[in-house]
Amino acid sequence: MKKIEELLNSDFQIELLKAAIENLNDKTNKLRLNNYAYSMRELSRHFLKSLAPDNEVFASNWYRNETGEKDIISRGERIKYAIQGGLDNNFVNNEIIEIEHLNKLKTEITKSITALNKYTHINEDTFNIGNYATDKISKKVNDAFISFTEAINECREIIISSLEDKISNEFIEHTITESIDEIDLMATHHNIEEISPDHIKIVKIENANSIKIEVNGFVATRLQYGSDGDQRRGNGLVLHDSFPFCSILNASVGKKLKYSKVVIESFEVNTDSWYGEEEQTIK
Repeated sequence: MKKIEELLNSDFQIELLKAAIENLNDKTNKLRLNNYAYSMRELSRHFLKSLAPDNEVFASNWYRNETGEKDIISRGERIKYAIQGGLDNNFVNNEIIEIEHLNKLKTEITKSITALNKYTHINEDTFNIGNYATDKISKKVNDAFISFTEAINECREIIISSLEDKISNEFIEHTITESIDEIDLMATHHNIEEISPDHIKIVKIENANSIKIEVNGFVATRLQYGSDGDQRRGNGLVLHDSFPFCSILNASVGKKLKYSKVVIESFEVNTDSWYGEEEQTIK
C-alpha cells in the first residue's frame, strides 16, 4: 500500500485509499469487494487526472485520441503521460524504456481498473463474493498499480542518472559566477566551499523537450566578518556553517539525454537556522 500511496498527491486521495483498504479487510461485510471496487475505481480517476492534466496530454505529440470522442482522454493515455510525460515515443524507446513494455503495462493497468466496473453494480453474481475470489481480484488490481508506480520511478531514475553530472556541474558554475543573496546578507564576505545535492526528483516532464527538476541539498559556506586586513590584525572573524537549499532546474532535452542542457531557474537557501542561533546568542 505504501508503494501505491507514493502515487497520490493529496490528503483526500490518501484517505480514499485507506478507506478502500478498510473495506477490503472487512471480511464480515458481504459488500466487501463491491465497496473496494468502486473506491479504487474512483481513486484511479482522481489520481490519473492529477498526474496527467487534460491540457498537457492534449499537447503531447504522441496523443492520438484513443476514444474517438472529442476532447476525451482515455485512461490508457493518462497512464502513458504519467510515465513518460510529453517525451517523444522514439526518444523514450531509445533512451529510457521500451515503448512496447510501456504499452503492455498501460494495457494491463487499464484492464485491471476496467474489471472493477463489474463489481460496482450489485447483482446476484456480484454480491457476497468469497474471500478467495476477492483476494485474487484485489491482488491483481494492487499489483497493476504497483507496476505503474515502478514504471514511473524507473523512467525518472534513468533520466536523473543520465543528467546527474550535468546538474552537479551547473551548481558548481552557479556558485562560482553568482552571488547567493541569502548568504551575502550574513557576512562581509562569503565563499561557497561545497554544494551537496542530496535529493533530486523530476517535478514535471513538460513536453518533448523540457523536464523540470527539483534538487534539495546543503551548501557549506565560509563566512568572513571584516576585511582581509582585519583578519591579519586579529580583529576579524571567520565562521563555517552549512544551510539547506532548494533549486528548480530546467533540462532542455536533445536527441539523446547526454546532449541535454541543464539550467538553474531558481536557487533558494534557507538561513533561518542562522538567525535562530543569533537570537539565542543575544539572549
